[in-house]
Amino acid sequence: MLSTRLLLHASCLLAVLLCLSSAPSRAATVKQGVDLRARFTIPPEDASNVKRVFLEVSQTTLWADGQPVPGEPVVNGTSPGPVLRFKKGDFLVIRVTNKMSTWNTTMHWHGLTQSMTPISDGVPMVTQWPIPPNTWFEYGIKLRDKGTYYYHPHVDLQQTTAHGAFIVEDGKEPPYKYDLDKPLILADYYYQPQEELLQGLLGQPFKWPGSAKALLLNGKALSSAPCNQTLASTYQLDCKDAPRNAGKRPEIVHLGHGKTIRLRWIGAQSVMYTKVAIANHKQRIIEADGTYTKSLEVPDIEIGPGQRYSTLVHGKTKEAVEQDGSGGCYWIRLESQWRNPGTFGWGLLAYPSCDVDKVLAQPQPTPAPINSTERMLPNSTFGWISGSLAPLKEPSSHQDRMPSDSEVSRRVILNAQQINILGSMGNYSRWTQNDVWYVEGADQPIGRMATKVPYLIQLYKRLREAPSWNRAFTTSDNKHPKGFDPLAQVWVAKPGEVIDVVIINNGSMASGQTEIHTWHKHGDKHWTLASGPGNFSAEALAQARSNGQWSDPIPRDTSTVWPGPGETTADPKVVLPAHSSGGWTVLRTKIQHMDLGVWLLHCHLIFHAAMGMSTTWALDIPKLGASSSLYDDPDYLEFGRNVTSPYTNMRP
Repeated sequence: MLSTRLLLHASCLLAVLLCLSSAPSRAATVKQGVDLRARFTIPPEDASNVKRVFLEVSQTTLWADGQPVPGEPVVNGTSPGPVLRFKKGDFLVIRVTNKMSTWNTTMHWHGLTQSMTPISDGVPMVTQWPIPPNTWFEYGIKLRDKGTYYYHPHVDLQQTTAHGAFIVEDGKEPPYKYDLDKPLILADYYYQPQEELLQGLLGQPFKWPGSAKALLLNGKALSSAPCNQTLASTYQLDCKDAPRNAGKRPEIVHLGHGKTIRLRWIGAQSVMYTKVAIANHKQRIIEADGTYTKSLEVPDIEIGPGQRYSTLVHGKTKEAVEQDGSGGCYWIRLESQWRNPGTFGWGLLAYPSCDVDKVLAQPQPTPAPINSTERMLPNSTFGWISGSLAPLKEPSSHQDRMPSDSEVSRRVILNAQQINILGSMGNYSRWTQNDVWYVEGADQPIGRMATKVPYLIQLYKRLREAPSWNRAFTTSDNKHPKGFDPLAQVWVAKPGEVIDVVIINNGSMASGQTEIHTWHKHGDKHWTLASGPGNFSAEALAQARSNGQWSDPIPRDTSTVWPGPGETTADPKVVLPAHSSGGWTVLRTKIQHMDLGVWLLHCHLIFHAAMGMSTTWALDIPKLGASSSLYDDPDYLEFGRNVTSPYTNMRP
């Protein structure tokens, strides 16, 4: 993804070695410029709702499971960063300061609708310049959503450790009753610094990092393995410096007898799709990606990178706890899925009678040894319960309906596949969509999806021709799909369109096998129309929708594309024939006037995203000039400056 070096603005971002210093001047303007004179103003009556937050991204040594990893990005000194809580309707001014020494950064507000504030999406080289060291950027956001979200940088692999919960409360009585509310962030932990991981992913030869070493819950893990001094010495560290409870105390969820707790599960993993269960407790799903759902009871939940679920857990009575002999302590089990070898983690649900110290002191805790690699939960199956989720129809609120089949304007096919490049072009691996991979940095060869100036700023400064609807639909060759502008290198769409995006999980060019992916849409939500195994066709789509599944899809922002036939963990292995797929997922999206901007649609397994699994979409480009007062601000338009939000000067 984006090169992290301080001198990014002087580096080449295209394989043809186009550098920022050679960016076109204003004289290169063409027909479809945007109007910079239009201004976006905040109604005075909303001024009292402006909230100000200050976040700092820095680096530190982490000891999550007792093994040290140096130089990891964190927010406000910790991983995860602080929980941010607001109410629907609030205006936010969030100043993000880069305190790292050599890396650029940004901050993305994952899942939030960015209607009319596209420059606050936090995507380097798409919506803004990256934030260099010792510089800050103020993000101005109006909260139009309620629900469970999170924040993370969108540079390289920084979100692996730099992330935090972002909760938007209803502002009124929620549709479900509960007594307690607790965010639980899932993450995975590698013993290599992120820079080493990235070098392997993008290097020649390609080096896959393998499975994570631990699964974390709110940044904590439980491990019986002592600190590895050999590993620590590799990074000039000493195990004696480990924090006292590193790897010895998992995240503890406290619950009173007869109380109900809302657990907000947040999938901040880099790669590991995770299943979670609580011993002797069932959970009821009530929210997915910010959308309230009809209550659905499940024995366990599955959370892919980028996804969020809220579940309700009803506390046992004091008598029930006394009868089951648990002592009031119930293990929370985390297990990765769809990848070998598996990775595991623990948490603890504790009632008032639970003696936490006693339980953690046991050498062989029930139900299995701490470092056991034996699977205790059922293996995941294609689709999980995703097709059974249905939106809760709240009587007091408006909820967009999914457009009907007759309203669909067009269908876009994204053939996603891992390819290996060998020979004179190098020796590396990339993830592609329709044979094109996304590049943000100079460290990847043949960057066919790179840009040397952020897309929005290109438009505002008129440095190149704006994405063109006509050009996207009049290409004369078969190389570029309809709707893709080969000059601007983006997909285009306009208000009023309803588009079905079909993401096809093709077998790897090298192995003929498939992996699981979670695809995240920036800017606004979509509906997961259906998923199915094997090759996509109109008949396959109709069959997937005919068995009672996907009858009432929910709006969400991160959808799973399952591996199906050819998946890498199958035993015996199945190798797919060339040009065939393991599975597919169809996303239905409705383009509205408030959606104007340039947005990503990408895989949220960030190792895959770093290797190119991402697309860019330009929506309602001619109207972009009306969406923000920052567009003609030189501090926003130029690299390396502090950027002030237009909300900053407002006073309650």
